[in-house]
Amino acid sequence: DRVSQLYDKEAMLAVMQSSLAKQMSDEDIAESLAFFDTEQGHRILQLEVTARVAISDPAVDELADAAVIAARNEGHPRLDEVERFIDINDLGERNVAGALSSNYQFFLGLVDGGSHNMSEAEIIDEVWSQEEDIRMETLLWLQSFLFMAYGPLTDEEMQAYLDYSQTPAGQSLNAALFDGFDTMYRTIYYALGRAVAESLQVSEL
Repeated sequence: DRVSQLYDKEAMLAVMQSSLAKQMSDEDIAESLAFFDTEQGHRILQLEVTARVAISDPAVDELADAAVIAARNEGHPRLDEVERFIDINDLGERNVAGALSSNYQFFLGLVDGGSHNMSEAEIIDEVWSQEEDIRMETLLWLQSFLFMAYGPLTDEEMQAYLDYSQTPAGQSLNAALFDGFDTMYRTIYYALGRAVAESLQVSEL
């Protein structure tokens, strides 16, 4: 019940809307809508959402990983385009930074909640000890997810998305989304840490 309260959809949406409003100019918003509010844009977004839901199943996630490995061995051109998309939007570094920040907030919540006794330096050391594993897992997940999501796109549709992503509007949208998610997840992970700390203390009693 506590987790459901923390993942409040309306509150999460409000954070994302605020980030978009603050960081995107009217021109950037108009250009982004012009791209996504089309049959092609709708198709891209639907494929992303469908793939995101599907890959949450561990069995599908495993199949997606295997598909990327096979694509790499075969020199599949779509995988090259996916890796370009990752580079253009700096998805690797942004996701790793977000994960490390969220983990830090979770440990901070544990400490502030009274279940763990750690200094800030100890929290940072613990979080950074996970960096290499997070980086490797993140890159494979991104490749697997995006290769699955964008597999049905035509070459022309994929190129159009790459072209849009490199525009100022595309870069602005990407940055605003990441900033919104970082703000949102820092708050949620801290609260999760506090909730876990409280549960641990009740269990001990």
